[in-house]
Amino acid sequence: MYSDRQKLDSVPVFSFLNICSVVFRTIPQNFAAIINYKSIIMNSFWLFNSKLEIIGDLERTGTNFDVVEGVFPPGTQSPVHIHSQYSETIYVVEGNLTVYVSGESKELKAGDTYFIPVNVPHCLTNPSTDLPCKALAVASTNGFSKLIRAVGLPVVEGEDSPTGQHDMALAMQIMAEVGDSIVAPPGARP
Repeated sequence: MYSDRQKLDSVPVFSFLNICSVVFRTIPQNFAAIINYKSIIMNSFWLFNSKLEIIGDLERTGTNFDVVEGVFPPGTQSPVHIHSQYSETIYVVEGNLTVYVSGESKELKAGDTYFIPVNVPHCLTNPSTDLPCKALAVASTNGFSKLIRAVGLPVVEGEDSPTGQHDMALAMQIMAEVGDSIVAPPGARP
């Protein structure tokens, strides 16, 4: 059996844990196990053409924040949206990601992070034309994983894209419950 320190040493996101310790003021004892997502069973869903895996949340790990891994295909962009009940920290694992917030943009590469406070309109874009981007999102407090579970389409082994359509009425209902709102369509900038 590995110690928590050995688990932590095997995870290539130690700097991400340091950032979380600043954001959350402490790292829960089981956080290393949450982030060591290679050793746990995950919940995988397609949400608006991005493949998302819920690594940790209240339901799975008893934490008061969500940790979600996302794989964003080349050219993918989220609609401009706001989280009114939680902040979001993005950590890029592979590839590049552009974060747009009111009047500015920030280009992120592997190893970079970006903090998005509550009530800040933003969108995320994979600027690559040929490579996916993999990133971790920490939503503090919980909320994002509820939307993913309720509206996401299950990932089917061997499929590279979602099958089926999202229930947009349910998406709007859950978004209202967790304090999310879309304020502009994909392609727009805050």
